[in-house]
Amino acid sequence: MEPKKVEATVSLRENEIIERTAALPERFADRLPETTRHHLTSARDAGEWSEVVDNLVAALRNNHVTVSTTEWEDLREIAELMGLPTGTLDELDPRD
Repeated sequence: MEPKKVEATVSLRENEIIERTAALPERFADRLPETTRHHLTSARDAGEWSEVVDNLVAALRNNHVTVSTTEWEDLREIAELMGLPTGTLDELDPRD
């Protein structure tokens, strides 16, 4: 019985990561160029979740987009849950 609980927990975590990552392009859409939004939504639609996160963080940095502390913390948490490096996030300047 225990293994089923563990599998269910992993599945729920994966679903949460996917849902949170899928929402990222819209969350930052008003602060990014149209071509970047297109690339992010294409990656999302293809299920390329790590690409969504990597490209979003790079776009935020390259376009000098201001992010809130909450947004920065959310991005960091998603990256950590996915096992992605978080060093690039440190180049962003979160503000409230």
